[in-house]
Amino acid sequence: YVLAKGKMVVQVPQENHLMIVHTITPGTCFGEMSLIDNQPGAVQVTAIEDSKAFALPVSFLERLDDPMQLEIYKKIAQTLTNKIRAMNESMTW
Repeated sequence: YVLAKGKMVVQVPQENHLMIVHTITPGTCFGEMSLIDNQPGAVQVTAIEDSKAFALPVSFLERLDDPMQLEIYKKIAQTLTNKIRAMNESMTW
């Protein structure tokens, strides 16, 4: 998904509640892992104000030519890498 308008939060289960770990603002993509591995998301994304997000279905990607698919998957990999690096930097080792 790509958030076009509004604001959303990413929450993860934490004992008996959900903990907010990130805020999504317009232009941000989310749900990349599910796009790649076709599994349900590991987090919960909730709108905290009136929001609009656009989906990028796998069926759309499959209709693109190979070079375009490669570019999109490279961008998804870069996004995931940036998110992992940010998580690593915030962790106490």
